[in-house]
Formats: sequence, structure tokens, C-alpha cells
Amino acid sequence: IGDFIEHQKYMIEKLGVEVRLNTPVTPELVSEIAPDALIVAIGGVPMRPNIPGIDGKNVVGVEEAFAKPELAKGKTVIIGAGRSGTELGIWLKEVYGVDASLIEAAPQGDQSKYTAKMAEVGLETKLNTRAKEIKENGILCDTPDGEQFIEADTVVLALGVKPLWDEVETLSSF
Repeated sequence: IGDFIEHQKYMIEKLGVEVRLNTPVTPELVSEIAPDALIVAIGGVPMRPNIPGIDGKNVVGVEEAFAKPELAKGKTVIIGAGRSGTELGIWLKEVYGVDASLIEAAPQGDQSKYTAKMAEVGLETKLNTRAKEIKENGILCDTPDGEQFIEADTVVLALGVKPLWDEVETLSSF
């Protein structure tokens, strides 16, 4: 990967592309630079629904858990069975031996390409299971069979990201 990065640096320099890192993009800056085109790729912020207990000491975001897997202590339940939650669960179980599982409010997660690997590492998913409240020792959930309490030492939020539409709109006039 190092060669790829060096090649990209070389091409950017050769083409005279100006790169500014760690620079807030404001309408004033865009006006000053007056680009021919503006590509706004600013990402988003993690979704944080209004669930009581979401700010507890035992709750971490999926990005945090990937960056610091040691935060996933004891029994770990990941809320969200999309790609990031599923990949995190597989990785924590396979590489770190964490007792991880997933819950998903929808009737299915985005897991079709992971089925074999999930079976191999023993990653379980509870579908139709909506987190209602996060407590110090687990998650109170609504399920088709009524309320269910799922024990957890650590809760990881893998609920997707919210686009930064307001920021995009601010820059869209250029």
C-alpha cells in the first residue's frame, strides 16, 4: 500500500493539484479559491437515536471499537447488523476472542455475504429486536415476543451515519 500512496502523491504533484488537509471548508474559502468544480465528500456523523442509557459508560461507537478493540470488554452486544456491525462482530470474535453478538431492529440485516464467516466464528444475530433502553448490565429490547433483556458488559452502536446535508447545502451554491 505504501507504493500506491507514493504513486498518488507523485500524480497529485505532477498534475499541480493543490491539497489542503485539516482545513475547514467554508463558503468564504470556496469564494477565495474560486474552483472550477467543488467535490464535497465530507462524510457524516454516527446515528445516535434517543435511547435511554445511550450515553452510558458501557456504550461505544463502532468506529471507537474498531480503533480500540480493548473497549469491547466481556459480553459485547452490537446494535445494528449492517455491514459495519457485522464486520466488527466477526473481527472481535475471530481476532480478539470477544463474546460478541448482534441485535437488529429490522427483519433482516445486511449480512448475506457474511453468512459463512458468521457461522464459522459463531456470531449470532437477533433480528426484529429493537433496543429500548441501555442499562449498565445490558439492553432492554422490544421483540415480536415482547420485552426481552439481553445481558451485555459492553454495547456497541453500529447504526449507520447521518449525512451532513446542511453543510453540503451551505457549499452548494458554488
